[in-house]
Amino acid sequence: ATQTGDDEEGRDDRGTLQASYLRYRGKRWFVGGGAGVETNESLGIKIRSQVSGAVGQRLVNTNRAQLSIAGGLSVNDEHGVDTEPTQNIEAIMTFRTSYYAYDYPKTNIDVGFQYFPSLSDFGRQRIQFDSSFRREIWKDVILAVNMFDTFDSQPPSADADQNDIGVVLSFGWSY
Repeated sequence: ATQTGDDEEGRDDRGTLQASYLRYRGKRWFVGGGAGVETNESLGIKIRSQVSGAVGQRLVNTNRAQLSIAGGLSVNDEHGVDTEPTQNIEAIMTFRTSYYAYDYPKTNIDVGFQYFPSLSDFGRQRIQFDSSFRREIWKDVILAVNMFDTFDSQPPSADADQNDIGVVLSFGWSY
């Protein structure tokens, strides 16, 4: 779950809650499903609920790295800011990779990319990009950088932004 941002009016600008399930079929193939709810007023979304299913392949799976791709279908129900609710059917294409280093300095790098070309609103495309870099900078002290970019080529509200980009820098301690 993610929640970010307060603008000058004090409203929460972005929030997401997602759940997913993968079932591996053999060493490389998997089927999966997911559900999520999000709000992003800067993109004109009061609330979007979404359910998706996909089939994919794990191209790399070692104790230091993972790489997978998948494709499937997604349906959503969008309630825009000052617009009527709409229901959409979209294709979904995903790319996800992770890298791990377990010795000092402990390092995790995760990158996820989701592409949603609309099948019910021709020409509309959505992209979700998320990445995180986490590194131990001193014994059990962690520096993390998380970045996201949410893009919608045709947001529901005409005066809404097409992109919502953010960077979060954090320090932490693990024990």
